[in-house]
Amino acid sequence: MSKRKLKLDEKRLDELFPPILILILGYVITVVYFAVNGEKLITSDFSSDLVLANLLNREGGLLSTNWYYSAEIIFLDTQFIFKPALAIFPDNWHYARTLAVAIMMAIYLGSLGWFIKTSKIGPKGLWAVAFCSLPMGSDYLYNVTRSTCYIPNFVFSFAMIGVLLLALQKNNRVVLYTILLSVISFLSGLRTMRTILQVNIPLVAIAVFMLLCRLLSKYIDIHPSRIRKIDKKLLYYSVVMFVSALIGYAVNVMVLIKHYYYTNFDSSVLEAFSLNNVISVLGDIIAVFGWHRNVETMSAEGV
Repeated sequence: MSKRKLKLDEKRLDELFPPILILILGYVITVVYFAVNGEKLITSDFSSDLVLANLLNREGGLLSTNWYYSAEIIFLDTQFIFKPALAIFPDNWHYARTLAVAIMMAIYLGSLGWFIKTSKIGPKGLWAVAFCSLPMGSDYLYNVTRSTCYIPNFVFSFAMIGVLLLALQKNNRVVLYTILLSVISFLSGLRTMRTILQVNIPLVAIAVFMLLCRLLSKYIDIHPSRIRKIDKKLLYYSVVMFVSALIGYAVNVMVLIKHYYYTNFDSSVLEAFSLNNVISVLGDIIAVFGWHRNVETMSAEGV
């Protein structure tokens, strides 16, 4: 091995080691924290996951007609993990939940790491994965680590965008990537409308904007030279994903609702637009990272 190659490898190792170390420590700390304190961190929402898992273990299958799914039907969701975890520890629900949390966090961080790799951000992108392994404020700990209910949404989002990035980087295998993106988007739409609002619609909007930039570059001072090669491909794939997700959601609200009990988003009502609500949401985002009233500045949560 040449000296130049050795220096490059040492440099890459120096870049990778700190975030990987933080990632491992963060994951271990999170799992150990839950293993020690998990029995004190149970709410009705958290316990319902295990109650449902217990019901599914008795009935068999991944969905039950004897259960009311509150906001949306739990399809391709946490029950894939909670059900076998409770089967392993049927007499100790705390052990079962700790095992499920460990597996869900590993899937979550793994999907994020894969997305970082496909995006070609580089070794520094690992810091994002490392930070996400840590309990970044009480809300993050509550909504991600303790409940794990949002992890499937994250995983589907990272999977869709990751495969999309691979498709944009390749000039061949269009049929293969079209099928992959269609299947993933269909399953995400079958689960919930959330990814349609959070991923599919913004992707279509971005694709249309990029295409307009290229079309208008002759008339105004817009020269998106780096995006010209992918704007048409992005529009094609984003529309395929959007349509597939809509078909999945249509199956959810037209077929599944006839066999299972749950409240879908069709019954929700939009409120009047308000800048106060926008500011409130931004404040909630900041609060996720620990900025709460009466939190000491130099406490663990404050820092």
